[in-house]
Amino acid sequence: MDTILPYLTLGLTIVIGIISFFIKRELDTKDKSISKLENRVDLLEQRVHKQEIDQEKISGRIDTIIELLERMETKLDKL
Repeated sequence: MDTILPYLTLGLTIVIGIISFFIKRELDTKDKSISKLENRVDLLEQRVHKQEIDQEKISGRIDTIIELLERMETKLDKL
């Protein structure tokens, strides 16, 4: 038993090293995928925010045009 123990320990160490290498490699690829997805989400959030701002600007302009048309309508009614 004493003669087998060093070889058994070495074998287990190698097997555990190989397994941990593949697990680390898989986790690294997952981390890269997650990082890419986070970047896409950030980009989409920026686009949505920009569209919301553009929509608010357009809504404000529409409100201004409606107010101007109402004023013109009241002036025309007075004539």
